[in-house]
Amino acid sequence: MSAESRREQLMDCALELVGEEGANALTLARVAERAGVSKPIAYEHFQTREGLLAALYTRCCERHMALTAAELAPAQDGGQVATVLAQAYIACVLSSDSASLAVAAAMYGAAETEAVLHANDQAFLAFCAARLAPFLPGTPCPAAMIAFLGAARALSLAVAAGTLPQPLALSRLRALLLAAWEQ
Repeated sequence: MSAESRREQLMDCALELVGEEGANALTLARVAERAGVSKPIAYEHFQTREGLLAALYTRCCERHMALTAAELAPAQDGGQVATVLAQAYIACVLSSDSASLAVAAAMYGAAETEAVLHANDQAFLAFCAARLAPFLPGTPCPAAMIAFLGAARALSLAVAAGTLPQPLALSRLRALLLAAWEQ
C-alpha cells in the first residue's frame, strides 16, 4: 500500500473510531490496531493525536472546498457566487456526521490544532474571496470576512438545531458575504 493510501486508511479508521466511541477514544494506538498496522506506522504518519486530528479536519475542509468549487462552475455573477458559498457552508454543517463534528470539537484547546483551525479558516476565506473577486470591484474588508465566517458557523448550527429556517440563514450569509466588499 502506498504511503498516501495508508494515510487515508488510517484517517478512515480514525473517523470510524470517533463515530463509534467519540473523540476521547481517539489514540494513535487504537487507530493502528483498527487498521491492522503497528503503532509506529500510525506515529510515522501523524506523530501525535493532535497531528491526526489536524489531518482529519484539514481533509474535511479540503473536500468541502473541492465540492464547493464544482458547484460554483455555473455561477455567472457575484450574487450567484455568494449564494452558492453560503449554501455550501450550511450544507456542509448539515451533512456532517457525528464523527466529523466530534473531530471539529476536539480541535479546540491545543496550540497545534488551534493553528490548524486558523489556517483552514484563512484558506476558506481566501477561497471565497478568490471566487468573488472576478465579479466584485475592490477587495473585501478582512473584518467583514471574519464576521461572515463567524456568522456562517453560528447560523449553520442554528439551522442544524432547528432553531432557524435555512432560507433565512442563507439570506443573511449571502448578504454578509456581499457586504464584505462594500467599504
